[in-house]
Amino acid sequence: MQARGSPSPIAPRGARAEAAPGAASHPALAEPCRPADDRDVGGESRHLAIDPFQETRFAGCGLQLLDEAGVAARVEHRAEESQLAIPRLLREGRRFDFAVVDGNHRFDGVFLDLVYLGRLLAPGSAVFLDDYQLPAVAKAAAFCTANLAWTLEEASAPDVHHQWAVLRTRNPPLERAFDHFVEF
Repeated sequence: MQARGSPSPIAPRGARAEAAPGAASHPALAEPCRPADDRDVGGESRHLAIDPFQETRFAGCGLQLLDEAGVAARVEHRAEESQLAIPRLLREGRRFDFAVVDGNHRFDGVFLDLVYLGRLLAPGSAVFLDDYQLPAVAKAAAFCTANLAWTLEEASAPDVHHQWAVLRTRNPPLERAFDHFVEF
């Protein structure tokens, strides 16, 4: 997936916040991502995976897959919860063009991920949101579309077991009054 407005076929910079056995760091996702802050490795694409359970719950199998695929050096893994890691990335001055959210499925966790990603991502960036069939995930996305003027660009067919959606952040970001709120 390429970020809108990208001037060339250079892939977008990406971050991924999730907890799944290796999905956050799958080699196919490592290829199209590089950081915005010149910390790339010799111009190669880069990928950031945030997964607090990679070692404890999944025995490091995602990181092992990266190593076996020969792309481990291009992936930065943070073993902490995304609602803590994403604000830290902001403080570090990092920026990204693309994000995948597939971790905490509770409203508060998804809400924090999306709100902080809205600050971490370049304006007009895409956010792939997994498990959109879950009411808490859909409600957090609804906040972003109603209050931050993000757009719902695409969603997979409704399914009780799995659905995904692609949101796009507003470009430029919405300037809001201090008391702005739209019911969602």
